[in-house]
Amino acid sequence: FVEDYVFTGRRQVCGWEGVRCAYNYTSEMVHVTEIRLSNKGLTGTIPEEISFLPYLNRLDLSDNEVGGTIPEELYELHRLRHLFLNNNKIQGTISPQIDN
Repeated sequence: FVEDYVFTGRRQVCGWEGVRCAYNYTSEMVHVTEIRLSNKGLTGTIPEEISFLPYLNRLDLSDNEVGGTIPEELYELHRLRHLFLNNNKIQGTISPQIDN
């Protein structure tokens, strides 16, 4: 699914459809802040490399065919405020860590 699409950092992703970035003037770096890929026919699982995006505040993968479980690394994204995973094939329960 998204391993080569966004999370590996091997490509310049800020110009991609559905990816929004912000420039941090203090660190002089660009950070991915939003991924909006609803209804794109995505399959596979959410990779644990999602944790490589510490400035992510919105993740919308709704209305796809994403499966597996929610990786624990997702709960490490302390800036994540908007999470949309509805209408996928994700299994399991949501960790209580989601509130942290």
